[in-house]
Amino acid sequence: MDPQSTTKKEVNPALQELIKQYKATKAAQAAAKAKAEAAANPQIEQLSSFDIVSRWLGSVDITDDNEAVTEADIFPADTASMNSTNYYRQEPFRKYQPKLFTLLGGILPLDITVTTIGRMKGGGNNRTASIGLDWPAGRELKVNGNVVFEARATDSQVRAVFRSSRWPVPNGHDIDIMDNYAVLTFLDACNLRVPTVLAYDSTSNNSLSVPYMLLLRIPGIRLEEIYPSLTVKQKERVAFLVASELVKYDEVKCSNIGTLEGGRHCIPRSVIFNEERPPTFRLQITHFITGRRQHLPVKNTTSVYAMIKNMFDNWLQIAKTAGDSLSKVTQEAYIVCFQQLLEVLDTMNARGYFDDIGDLNIALHHPDFYPRNIIIGASCRRPDNLDFEVEGVLDWDGALILPECLRATPCAWLWEWDGPQVTAVPDWDEWYGDSDILPNGRFDYRLNPDERKIKEKFDSTVGEQRVKLMYQLEYIWIRRLWKFAYGGVELKSADDMKKFEKFIEHWGKFAEKTNDLYDDPKAKGRTTGMLKNVKLERVRKFHQQPQVKPNALPPSSSSPVPYANAQHPRYATPAVYTNAQHPRFATPATDLSELSDLSLE
Repeated sequence: MDPQSTTKKEVNPALQELIKQYKATKAAQAAAKAKAEAAANPQIEQLSSFDIVSRWLGSVDITDDNEAVTEADIFPADTASMNSTNYYRQEPFRKYQPKLFTLLGGILPLDITVTTIGRMKGGGNNRTASIGLDWPAGRELKVNGNVVFEARATDSQVRAVFRSSRWPVPNGHDIDIMDNYAVLTFLDACNLRVPTVLAYDSTSNNSLSVPYMLLLRIPGIRLEEIYPSLTVKQKERVAFLVASELVKYDEVKCSNIGTLEGGRHCIPRSVIFNEERPPTFRLQITHFITGRRQHLPVKNTTSVYAMIKNMFDNWLQIAKTAGDSLSKVTQEAYIVCFQQLLEVLDTMNARGYFDDIGDLNIALHHPDFYPRNIIIGASCRRPDNLDFEVEGVLDWDGALILPECLRATPCAWLWEWDGPQVTAVPDWDEWYGDSDILPNGRFDYRLNPDERKIKEKFDSTVGEQRVKLMYQLEYIWIRRLWKFAYGGVELKSADDMKKFEKFIEHWGKFAEKTNDLYDDPKAKGRTTGMLKNVKLERVRKFHQQPQVKPNALPPSSSSPVPYANAQHPRYATPAVYTNAQHPRFATPATDLSELSDLSLE
């Protein structure tokens, strides 16, 4: 067989035509610029048309559907896979590429060209692509007042990540993208290692017809991809680095509790390579909102007990006023759930669990601080290397400002990577990395010498106060209860029901062992009967039936047919608001720019 008679790679004609047009446009722009410079300075050598065209020849390399770039993905692939085209019934990547190419050509500076557009794993709400940029010699990259890429003597490659929404925005613009930009900009000003936003558009008024964000790619490897293969010494180094990051978050202090978000009317709807921060930029702490369809504000307070009680009272009120949106049995089951959680809260308060919290130390909290969102230096691939660093932390959506007792869940995945291996310890699908759920004292008897070294390195780095909050029983119970107050209980979710039942079961056993320590009747928790409720039993039977995921779409061999907005599962419940209706504006917020320790100046 002739060795040259190989099958040629399939070419996308539409994409090739766009590349041709792109190169021609860039060549014409470069020729005009060179001509203007030559006219202004006769000493500058004029390039021929052939030289100008050659400069762009072969400058763009487009990957096909089978090629994936996955190392150090900027955003975690928590719910999506490489067959997401069929799963979400969207256009294939080979048709998405030309549109992305056109959009990038319109937002990039004239002297910067696209060299690669590669497919990456996306999330449940976003498509992502790896972007390679040819960065010209002598040009620095300045964003929001900070130089993020120094000028170099020769042309260099800059890697970026493009993240676009899977669906258009029905009303105006995507507030979440604006909040994400505001939070990342603020954290960057606090000298934290986060992705740099190069450009974004929160509207659908672009060639993709969806909101998007372009970020500078953080070099390195996602920790979850490399951690199991590291040596014990390297894992100790990781434990030190992870603990050091948490200590840095403790330094971003505030006086109020809530969610970090962009200031109303202060964040632009779109930004493209801004060298300086927008003059109106403002970040705020928005007080918590309880509820999914119906929203009730949580009163502003620095009392942990008062905040959790207010949240449960709100959930209870929402359940009682649900009306026809819930069946009578489901409504009564919700009421029983939150009444029982309130009963546990009052018992904890009577026992004095909230009295010894001391200094609240209200500061920054990353709600998804797990290995999938931590990028470490690629030099850790060498077993003898102990000089690598944490290069960045991703996925800051929903960043919170919380008291330290609510932020103190230990990073037990550092020393329990494979999950607990002893009898009577829950399986992974019952604790999902949340070590507060595991039995107390498990670290005293199950860790081997290597695991104990990793844990000791982490504990010594975070300090004695954090160690007390991490492992002392009353604070563990407070955090477990707080998570129900913050997220509620979704009876339609079998996982939520399992977590709720486990919590009540564990609390009942704990109360049985500790009731004798307290004389106050209010401090004696109920030990039996809390789960023996006819309304909850009917909900359990519902979950024992085979269930079908509401968002799971069957694979289709035919061409994907996109949903109309109103038909797509994302819009099955009211989730889109105008500015005046959005729950983030339901209550007054604290402006961070007014606090000296959080100033961006």
